[in-house]
Amino acid sequence: MVTNITLEKKFEAMEKQAKGASSGYSKLLEEHDVLQKQLKKLSSFEKDGKGVEALLAENAKLETQVEELEKNLSTAQTQVESVKKQADNQSTAYMKLLDDVASKDAKAEELKTAQSTISDLKSQLAELTKERDNLKTQIQDYDFMFADAKKKAL
Repeated sequence: MVTNITLEKKFEAMEKQAKGASSGYSKLLEEHDVLQKQLKKLSSFEKDGKGVEALLAENAKLETQVEELEKNLSTAQTQVESVKKQADNQSTAYMKLLDDVASKDAKAEELKTAQSTISDLKSQLAELTKERDNLKTQIQDYDFMFADAKKKAL
């Protein structure tokens, strides 16, 4: 029985080793296929003699494109910064205009209040002027009525 248990453990260990070796072998096969494909590409370049030159030319072309793109990126970043500054300036100017409009609206309200006060005062002045004129007329009437009495008294 002890021998059976020992054999089972050895079997399990051997089974794990076999699975590990199998997965390692699969990976090696995949890498081998990739390397074979790369080797075929390289050998076709070497046969032509122009393959390396073509790769170098393509590399030079790509490097030129990268430089142009970097320049374009730099220009674009400068333009973005410029637009951001313009937007900030416009925002500041807009906020200032809003403040100016708010202060002008407040002044307009003050003027409306002052105008209504002035119109009230004008109407009061008109009433007082009317009362004064009425009182002057009454005084003149009294003076006329008492003028005879004054003449008699003198």
